[in-house]
Amino acid sequence: MMKHIRIFAALVAAVLCFASCELKNELLGSSSYSDMGKLELEVSLKKPVSKAAASVETSNFPVVITGLSEGITNVRKEYASASEMPATITLPVGEYKVEAHTPGELLKNMAAPYYKGSNNMVITKNITTSAQVVCKAANSRISLKYGEDFLLTFSSWTITIDDGASSVLSYTDADKNPADVYWLFEEGKVEAVTVNVRAVTTDGNTISDRRVFRKSDATENYEDVSNFFGGGDALEINMGTVVSPTGEVTGITVNTFITFDNYEDSVEIPVYDDEEGGSEPGGGTGEDPVIELPADFSYSASTGEGKPASADAWLRTPAGLKSAIVRIETTSAEFEATLQEVDMGGNLLEGVELVNNAGIDDLFAGVGLEDRSPKPGVTEYKFPVGAFFMFLDMFPGVHKFNITLTDNNDKTVSDVLTITITE
Repeated sequence: MMKHIRIFAALVAAVLCFASCELKNELLGSSSYSDMGKLELEVSLKKPVSKAAASVETSNFPVVITGLSEGITNVRKEYASASEMPATITLPVGEYKVEAHTPGELLKNMAAPYYKGSNNMVITKNITTSAQVVCKAANSRISLKYGEDFLLTFSSWTITIDDGASSVLSYTDADKNPADVYWLFEEGKVEAVTVNVRAVTTDGNTISDRRVFRKSDATENYEDVSNFFGGGDALEINMGTVVSPTGEVTGITVNTFITFDNYEDSVEIPVYDDEEGGSEPGGGTGEDPVIELPADFSYSASTGEGKPASADAWLRTPAGLKSAIVRIETTSAEFEATLQEVDMGGNLLEGVELVNNAGIDDLFAGVGLEDRSPKPGVTEYKFPVGAFFMFLDMFPGVHKFNITLTDNNDKTVSDVLTITITE
């Protein structure tokens, strides 16, 4: 019996030893490294920091260390947070890349700033290297403000801020004091931003306007400031009205200011009419189709908390509408089964053409909306996604409305609105 116990104990010890070696190999790539050094690492924010960054704590930033030199490319160490790193990290000699960032994923549209940074460093045999990863803002703050004259003049509006990407930042009269948004500009790509406005006065008149502003046109510039909008820049866009001497509302004012990354003073950026502003952001011509969606949102089916009054998708086709296809993805098996049985001139799970769609007309009529399906050639169309609320309320889950828009020049754009329904 004792012999069996000793054999079992020996086997367990061997397994534990093997597992320990495997773990070491996983972390260091190999247990055969003979030349080792040490790293003392600090994670910090770029100085001077903005007011928003002043309260940011970097101790919860995830950290990844990756080997770059030949022979250590399989060396990788990951820490869930900077606070979990040991004071001294032992590594094989060679060059490494160290990365750190705000917890979570960097998204196009966020409610808070996101910081990230990286640094390359060399580990030397028997030497302790002190190094720092400095994180800077990866996204840009956008503040939209309504003047008192704007709020008194207009009863409803849709405003979009468009940087030429596939999605736009959208505002409506549902929120008259919108919170700051942290927007991700594609690095080295966005020199100009377009503001589209469609507003209805208290008298029922509709005013539409389109303005363009460029970073390079700012009234003050610096040698180290790029002409491209990027992380750390802060934009303030102020909306007002133009009133004639007789009191008639004749237009909308858009005044824009920017605070450059690493600077404190706010400077004005002149705003031009679309014709004056030249080419479109992203190289367009002003004739390209555009999908303007509200921000993704979530609400409770039982209480209605977080549920917006409406959720309109504006489809704009200056060259004329040829096709608008809507396809629904859902995590709810019950909703999917329901959609399988609904004929909307096609299956919404596979994609349905909105143009001249009698099924969509019946749906809108059934929920008391005056909206109908679009006609070929129209230059703008409002697709009221909110018409689906009464159905979505019955099916908690994540529902994605995929929209693909094609104009008469056969130019196509696509975008997605995600609605999350909780119990």
